[in-house]
Amino acid sequence: MTVGQVEGYVAGLAVCPEAVPPPEWLPAVWGGDNASVFRIAREAAARAVREHHDRVVRSLLLPAREYMPIYELDGSGEEALWGLWVRGFVRAMGLRGAAWEGIRRGGDEEAAASLAMIEAMHDIVMDRSALDGSAIAEMERIATDLIPSFVETLKPWSAWRRRGARPVMEAAGGRPWASNVLVFPGADSGKR
Repeated sequence: MTVGQVEGYVAGLAVCPEAVPPPEWLPAVWGGDNASVFRIAREAAARAVREHHDRVVRSLLLPAREYMPIYELDGSGEEALWGLWVRGFVRAMGLRGAAWEGIRRGGDEEAAASLAMIEAMHDIVMDRSALDGSAIAEMERIATDLIPSFVETLKPWSAWRRRGARPVMEAAGGRPWASNVLVFPGADSGKR
């Protein structure tokens, strides 16, 4: 996965109505179980991704914090590649399809609409959208503004939120998460 896909993936895991243990979701980050030559690198990457996941979860548990996704930028550094985020989020949804289906049937129209919009965005990314060209262009224009609101709308459904913040905050040493900016090695932090 790319950084943008990982960001969407961990956001999907963070708001998933059913907890997904790391041994189940981590292998997808690097495409499955790789050769043992990469074991040490995978362990370091896995630790970094788990820590990022935990930061996202903690940020969503704090009532005053709003989710602010990390997007990759295109080659010119001008355009956010929101489609990578959407692909990661939908992949996370695939891990607990029945749990997400519960949101659609749960009577929360706004949460169900958020899921429908994420799936519509995914159809655009996968070039299988039934929307007309002007609707697709409008969705592409506002996608980066919509994504945070979708995550905020889905936040109350999160398995982490329903379990309570205490275990997660204790695991973080009791320190609230101070920033949602994560600089990856080699990344130009000035473009975020």
